Amino acid sequence: MYYPKQQGASTITTIQIFDGKNVSINKINKNDIMVVGQTSGEWVSLGIADLPAGRKAYVEVLNSGADGAIVADAVLFVPEKSRLFNNK
Repeated sequence: MYYPKQQGASTITTIQIFDGKNVSINKINKNDIMVVGQTSGEWVSLGIADLPAGRKAYVEVLNSGADGAIVADAVLFVPEKSRLFNNK
């Protein structure tokens, strides 16, 4: 997920991932985001999820427990190479 570091942003941003069966929760602490170079944010890994075809999956940015603005820019899904080539 691309997390833009902005003034007034909540200290913690909660991300919920549903893979079609199970829900997992991730928390991003804005103090852990280190902006390098000429960008306004940083890519943050939300982990690995199995997203089988035919299941309705989602990534949701939540505002529960926020102490400031909740800001999100993009979510990028990257296929895991070992699964692509080994068909496991």
